[in-house]
Amino acid sequence: MKNIGLLFIAAGIFLSACKQEKLNDAENGTLLTKNYYKRLEGSIGGDQVIIQLQKHDSILFGGYTNQGEEHHLILDSVIGDSLILIDYKLSDREWDHVNAARLHLKWVGNGFNGNWNSKKSQETLPVLTKEKYPQGSLKFDIFEYTESLTAFKNKKDSPKSKFYFYAPTSENNWINSEFKKAMDSVGTGDWIDIALKQSKNYLANYVYDAEELIKDYPKMPLAVLNYFNSNQGIIHYNNHGYVVLNRFSDSYSGGAHGFSFSLLHNYDVKNKKKMKLQDVIRIDSNELGKIITKNYRISRNIPENEKLENYLFQNKIMPSKEFYFNDLGLGFLYNPYDIASYADGQIFILIPYKQIRPFLVPDFANRMGLN
Repeated sequence: MKNIGLLFIAAGIFLSACKQEKLNDAENGTLLTKNYYKRLEGSIGGDQVIIQLQKHDSILFGGYTNQGEEHHLILDSVIGDSLILIDYKLSDREWDHVNAARLHLKWVGNGFNGNWNSKKSQETLPVLTKEKYPQGSLKFDIFEYTESLTAFKNKKDSPKSKFYFYAPTSENNWINSEFKKAMDSVGTGDWIDIALKQSKNYLANYVYDAEELIKDYPKMPLAVLNYFNSNQGIIHYNNHGYVVLNRFSDSYSGGAHGFSFSLLHNYDVKNKKKMKLQDVIRIDSNELGKIITKNYRISRNIPENEKLENYLFQNKIMPSKEFYFNDLGLGFLYNPYDIASYADGQIFILIPYKQIRPFLVPDFANRMGLN
């Protein structure tokens, strides 16, 4: 997704399971916490959906599939225990915040209910969901660590740098260990050890860089040295004994804009195995590239006779090492500058399973219920 604004929270460590601020007391249900992960089963306008929602302070990541489309959700606003989410289809050529559909949801103790509203068609559909974790899915809490540091201790209006770290945690020891490896190059120790190490390294480098820049450019406006670095683990899929984790990094360290990217990690929790693309599909990479390119054209309504170089850096899209899957299909994520400009943001391309069914690994297809 495009860069998302961050809200600074004073330095601290919180475990959402036991220490987060309670926002809502609902009868016969659970309390909604400040940071959370929710796996929601229910319906939108009568169509069955599974919605993934993960909230980190003022940021929310979410998604679902419906009627052959992958939807991404981001936060519009929070009002007490209610959310307004912006709903984008993956096929939307331009992500128009103003005219995009909205989900108006209220926490009812065991799920979110509300309405889906389309500004384009003026259509309103009921949304009914319950938080559920059937066999083959996992519950997650959210570990949070935030820290900040001023660049110049003796300057009244000194710029600051802010560090944010959020990670899903589980009672499943194996997936916890794998998540630590995904969120950190070493991945050993407790979550607090990992967060403290990253924070210490980042903020120490920030002070050094700020001091050197001021030496070289003494008239530099101090405001341009207000940096941030965010490292977030986001659950992208959680079903059939599989979990997909998106390690999303977002930062600003000077210049015209910040930078964000994702590293995707796919796990077979049932067999305690980190997955490779070959665990999902067996196909020649050139043939897969043709299918990916075809689906990019379809999703963007680009005619066959029009050059992709009008939109991308190349005329053919090869498989990205950042792959994922959901109940609808196999997807590939391309970070800024992988195949297009920074302004194009992250590009997701989803291939419906029906297009690649003969090439899917039998065990994967069986567990996903594709037979």
